[in-house]
Amino acid sequence: MKKLRIESGLTAKQVGEMIGKSGKTVSAWENNHGQPDAELLIALCDIYNVDDILKAFREDSTVNIYL
Repeated sequence: MKKLRIESGLTAKQVGEMIGKSGKTVSAWENNHGQPDAELLIALCDIYNVDDILKAFREDSTVNIYL
């Protein structure tokens, strides 16, 4: 998620403000310390302009996704 955020030109604090969470929470998700719920994940996809979330995460080999 960090890669997507950086590519979007946003800070963790800015993203947190957009979704009603702290920048620390966003940073924690980016470092595999917890994860957003489904509703927030959809909001993050909108913010990062991600249409195909599985493709986006598969392209980032550092992400552990369990589906």
